[in-house]
Amino acid sequence: MPSVTFDRWQVTTKEVCAKAYAPYKQGSIYLQMIIRCDDSLNLALRQALKGLGEN
Repeated sequence: MPSVTFDRWQVTTKEVCAKAYAPYKQGSIYLQMIIRCDDSLNLALRQALKGLGEN
């Protein structure tokens, strides 16, 4: 993945996760929820790209 695309992906996932879990921002579990969200989105991306570029 080109670095520009990867950088955009990181920014987008951070924005999506922050927006999705904004109601929990003051809670002690917020950071864990953000990490889990980021991980889930990265897994979805890997699954969507699986097999691309393979010969």
